[in-house]
Amino acid sequence: MKILEVFYNCFDDYAVDRRGDVGSWVRDVAMVSLNTYVGCIVNCEDTSVAESMGAVQAAFYERFVAHYLQQLNEKIDRIREQAGKSL
Repeated sequence: MKILEVFYNCFDDYAVDRRGDVGSWVRDVAMVSLNTYVGCIVNCEDTSVAESMGAVQAAFYERFVAHYLQQLNEKIDRIREQAGKSL
């Protein structure tokens, strides 16, 4: 669950520094990583893993989809594209 929280926190990273919009890089990688991680949870042969992570409840997927929908509304085309691919 801590790993999921880290990924979800990365979706809210809008940091900007001298190199530009660093937060968009973090969000981009978080989308790919979260998608892979949730895929591993869902496709795990041991069903107790999915049950312990809450992946058998609708709220688990609602939160997942809500974060991707948020990114689909961003101004940066690259972020919107990645969110759409991940969904």
